[in-house]
Amino acid sequence: MLKLQNSTGGNGNETRTFGIRAACRDGRTGCGRHASGFPDKIIDGDSFTLCEGRACKEVHLCGIRAPSDGEEGFQESSDALMTILGGNLIKCTQVGGGTPCDEKGKSTDGEAIVATCHIGSHDIAEDMAKHGFACDQVSMSGGRYSGEGLGKPCDTQQSALKPAE
Repeated sequence: MLKLQNSTGGNGNETRTFGIRAACRDGRTGCGRHASGFPDKIIDGDSFTLCEGRACKEVHLCGIRAPSDGEEGFQESSDALMTILGGNLIKCTQVGGGTPCDEKGKSTDGEAIVATCHIGSHDIAEDMAKHGFACDQVSMSGGRYSGEGLGKPCDTQQSALKPAE
C-alpha cells in the first residue's frame, strides 16, 4: 500500500508525497518496492499516474515501448491503456523487486518509477503487447512480452508499434 507522508514547508503549506513500501520476496527490506493505487491520468501507452488519495506518482511500465505523443499510434495506445486500467486497483512492483526488467533496467526514469504492474493476475504490459498497442523491449524484458501468443519485439529504428521483421 502507498504510504502518504505529510510535511509542512517553510511557508506553512502542506505537501503530500508518494511513498512506496520497500519489501523483498525473502523478507529483507530495501531491495524491491511495491505500490498499489488507482490510475489517475494516462500519459501514453506505457505510462500513467498511480494515486492513493491525493498522493500520486508517474509509473512507466517496464519492458514495453508504446508510441509517445506525436508518434503514430499514440492515441490508440493511450486509449487502450485507459481501457485496460479502467478504475481498477493497480499493484506495481518496481524494477529490482522481482520484475522481468531486474538487472537490465533502471528503477526510475526521471521522476517516474519503472515497474511491472498488475490488475489481479493480469500483467498490464503483457496485455498491451499482446493486443499490439506496445512492443516488447527485449533488451529490458528478456523477451517476456514477445513470442507465441504474445506481442512483437520492438524495431528500434521504427515506430513503437512497427514490429521487428
